Amino acid sequence: MRKNDDDPFLARWLDGKLTEEERNQFEFSEACKEYKEILAAMDRFSVPDFDKEKLYKNINNKTAKISKRKKFLPYWGYAAAASIAILFGIFYYLNPSVTHSTNFGEQLSLLLPDGSEVILNAKSTLSYDEKKWEQNRKVHLEGEAYFKVKKGSSFYVISKDKEVKVLGTEFSVNALNNIYEVFCFEGKVQVKNLDDSVFLTKGLAYRDFNKEIEKFNFTETNPTWIRGESTFKGAPLYLVILAIEKQYNVNINFNRVDTNKRFTGSFSHKNLDIALRTVFSSMEIQYQFKNNTSIILTKD
Repeated sequence: MRKNDDDPFLARWLDGKLTEEERNQFEFSEACKEYKEILAAMDRFSVPDFDKEKLYKNINNKTAKISKRKKFLPYWGYAAAASIAILFGIFYYLNPSVTHSTNFGEQLSLLLPDGSEVILNAKSTLSYDEKKWEQNRKVHLEGEAYFKVKKGSSFYVISKDKEVKVLGTEFSVNALNNIYEVFCFEGKVQVKNLDDSVFLTKGLAYRDFNKEIEKFNFTETNPTWIRGESTFKGAPLYLVILAIEKQYNVNINFNRVDTNKRFTGSFSHKNLDIALRTVFSSMEIQYQFKNNTSIILTKD
């Protein structure tokens, strides 16, 4: 079967106008999977209004050139590649995002458009929409960061299903896997999730570990990790292990120990062996190096 040379393949698929044979072959392809992933991702973001007809026209202009040279099966493979490239281009044009990331053992200090200060801890990513900043002070965070927010409109930190809302204050957020922490160093912050919200004032912290919520007091005036030392108060051992992995670029096998046990103390970012002894000796846990980057924990 040949496809009509002038038929816009992607537009026909989006409109549900493919023949049954075309649809069956296409929907079992990798190209179709990629289309659906991109469209789903675009649906999760708020973007300005745009002209769908113009979008289809641009896609059609690209894919029509391909269809004149290829039979049906090769056609939609090449058309998919061209159309996906166009979709990505449109998506990023409509979502002008600024992203900052850190690697293992790194920290990054940066200024947001309003002059608010952020320090990213190791293996963390922060992004925001620069064009919309004056109307919407919102950042997305994966990992850990310390914020000194300039007073003004509401400021939001989004991490998965959690949100921190402030006006002008100093606080830190740690969003890692099944752990989420917020420490308020100045002012007042609101922590929101799908079910409820919690207000924190200076010296109060919030922790969600495996859906178990707790609030506790602390005395530090800012995060100790910005000075090269990670400090914990009644923290699950799992959180401490993740922090060591991020600072030293190692993989720690903890299958033989109870990672729900709580740790109070600190470790330095300067020496891995000292950090390991400081944390695990106090908890009667043995460790051994499998190689330079792999460590196995065992109970005494």
